[in-house]
Order: sequence, then structure tokens, then C-alpha cells
Amino acid sequence: MNASDDSKFSAYRSSDFMMPKKFSAKSKTYSVQIKSEEHQQQADFEKTGEFRTKAKVRYKIEAKNSELKNVLGYDRADSYGIDCMRMQGAMVIFAANIKRILRLS
Repeated sequence: MNASDDSKFSAYRSSDFMMPKKFSAKSKTYSVQIKSEEHQQQADFEKTGEFRTKAKVRYKIEAKNSELKNVLGYDRADSYGIDCMRMQGAMVIFAANIKRILRLS
């Protein structure tokens, strides 16, 4: 590498290359979220005590649903039709209950 090649890459070697430049703006901007009526109602509901009590119970239900899907194979239908899906659901729930009974005894 000669001296002319060295000058080409000297800008990349400086410590300023990795640091973002600070820009000074002449005007400042900000954004305001506009929520629809449904979103506002949901946000108000999430501040209530009823929502908080339901949220405390939800993790228990989600853990059981996760076990059904990931461990016992309820994530995908084995056969076609709603009747077959109901049968698969009944069998998976039965297997989960048997598993729980054996764990408790």
C-alpha cells in the first residue's frame, strides 16, 4: 500500500466514522397519535380493575393452551372436517387430563 492509498482510507479510520453526526434542525417536529373510538375504549378498559384481575388469570390459561399445542399436538389438524377436529380436541384434552391425574397421584 503506498501513500496515495493511505489517504483514500484515512477518512474511514477516524473515530468520527462510527459516530453519528449531530444535525441542528431549524424547526422541531412532534407526532400525536389519533386513536379511534374502539382503541380509546380498549385503553380505558385496560385501566380498570376488572381487566387487571382477568390479566392475572390469563397466564395460567395460556400455559395450558401452550401445553396442548406444543406437547400434545393440538397445533395442527390430523384430518379434514369439523367433526374430526372436535374428535382430535377431545382426545388431546383427555390425554392432558390423564397426564395431570398421573402427575397428582
